[in-house]
Amino acid sequence: MNGVVEDVDRELQDAEDRARAASAPLDDATAEVRQLIAIAEARLRRFRPLAETNAIPRGLVTDTEAELAGLRLRREAIRSTRTEPELLRAPTDGVIAVAKAVPGQVVQPQDMLFQVVDPNAFWVEALVYGTVDATSLADATALGTSGQTMPLTFRGFSRALQHHASLVHFAISDPPSNLSIGQPVTVVAKSGAPTTGIVVRQEAVVRSANGEAIVSLHVEPKRFEPTPVRTQSHDATHLVIAADVTEGERIVIRGAELINQVR
Repeated sequence: MNGVVEDVDRELQDAEDRARAASAPLDDATAEVRQLIAIAEARLRRFRPLAETNAIPRGLVTDTEAELAGLRLRREAIRSTRTEPELLRAPTDGVIAVAKAVPGQVVQPQDMLFQVVDPNAFWVEALVYGTVDATSLADATALGTSGQTMPLTFRGFSRALQHHASLVHFAISDPPSNLSIGQPVTVVAKSGAPTTGIVVRQEAVVRSANGEAIVSLHVEPKRFEPTPVRTQSHDATHLVIAADVTEGERIVIRGAELINQVR
């Protein structure tokens, strides 16, 4: 328990030190303005009797009074800066994703204190390599690191290449509650080109000993036959068997990896 108390006291002391460091420039500015006001008031008291006897132009009195009024306004501005809090208003509604503000922090106009995001308006940036035409992409699906599938809607693409790839934007139709900004996902988009074949889950297609894609056909009870196939992506969790399997044949969907281990 002593260690916890000491850590808290140390954090409070650090916060007070930062607050004093932040208020030091304001204290210096206040002292400087007070000194200038005192000098201006003394000069004004000296000029007024001289101006009444026309020893000096009355314009000097007017200029000194204006200078004194400006210094007093400057003093009030510094006082309000020290006492009135600054209202921070986000330009959009949402939830705070990142908070970088600390007590006593001195910030600049370009500094980010809080990052506010809309949890219902997440987008996905995907890189498209090869000869795929970004303008032909349609709806897509994304597969998260935890295995969750998210439907995506095509929103557009960037005209500038990044790492020799086109940057494509998709909107997540129904973002899950546990989705985080910056989380990597695998995106499978439809290009619009027609494809004929049999749609199966990705778990049904496994790799043989020589690395060839195969499926296990259930030819008779307790007998399975490995068959090489050619596949194409359908979405984040499904493949299209484009050839080598005919309609009506029974394909193992669950447990294909276990059957593939039998030699």
